[in-house]
Amino acid sequence: MSRNANQFVAKLEFANALRGLAALSVVAAHYNSFFFENAALIGTIANTPPPVRGASSALDLWETFVRLFPFGGGEFGVALFFLISGFVIPMSLQKYDWRGFLVGRVLRIYPTYFAGFAVTLLALWIAGRTFGNPFPYEARSVIIHFLPGARDLLWSPHIDYVVWTLEVEVKFYVVCAIAWKWLRHGDRMNHVQRKTDIRKVAQNTIGRPPVRNRVGHAKHNQRQRIAVHHAH
Repeated sequence: MSRNANQFVAKLEFANALRGLAALSVVAAHYNSFFFENAALIGTIANTPPPVRGASSALDLWETFVRLFPFGGGEFGVALFFLISGFVIPMSLQKYDWRGFLVGRVLRIYPTYFAGFAVTLLALWIAGRTFGNPFPYEARSVIIHFLPGARDLLWSPHIDYVVWTLEVEVKFYVVCAIAWKWLRHGDRMNHVQRKTDIRKVAQNTIGRPPVRNRVGHAKHNQRQRIAVHHAH
C-alpha cells in the first residue's frame, strides 16, 4: 500500500474513532436529559405516566456529579458529527457524481434508521398497552417520520425527538448534491492552479542555472575578457 493510501486509511480510522466518541457523548446526554432533567417528556412521548426513578445510591451519585460538573455532551457530540461530515463528504464527492453520492447516503442512513424507528414504535405501542392507553400517533405522522428530512417541512409532530440532527444532515447532503458540479469544478481549478505553480517553479529552476552556477559563469566570462584584453 502506498504512503498516500496509508495516510488516507489513517484519516478514516481517526474519523471513525471520533464518531464513536460523538455517539457515546450524545447517548449519555440523552439519558441524562430525559431521565434526570425532563422525565415527564418520556410520558408525553409514550402516552404513559412519567417514569419514577427508584432509590439508587449509584444514580444519586451520578446526578450529583452531573450537577457539579455540567457538560453539554449533546451539543458537543452533534457538533463533532457535523465536523466529521464536513471532513468525509468531500472525499465522497471525489469518487461519485451527485446521483451516486445521494444513493450512497440513502443506503447508508435509511435502512438503519428504518429498523431503529420501527423498534421505537414497537416500544411506544407496548408502553401504551401496558397502561391501557391507545397508540398516540396518527398513521400519517408515522409514515412521514420514516423519512427524516421531510417531517419538519410537512409540519408533522415529533415522535422520535432526537432525530432532528439527522434531519439537518439530510438537508446538508441535498445541498452538497446540488452544488456537486461547483464543488468538483472548484477542485479542478485548484488542481490546475497547483499544476501551473509547479510548472512555473520548474521553468524558473530548470530554465536558468542555479545562482551558484550563474555566479561562476559570470566570473569565468570576466576572466576570459581580461585575458583577451591582455593578449591585445
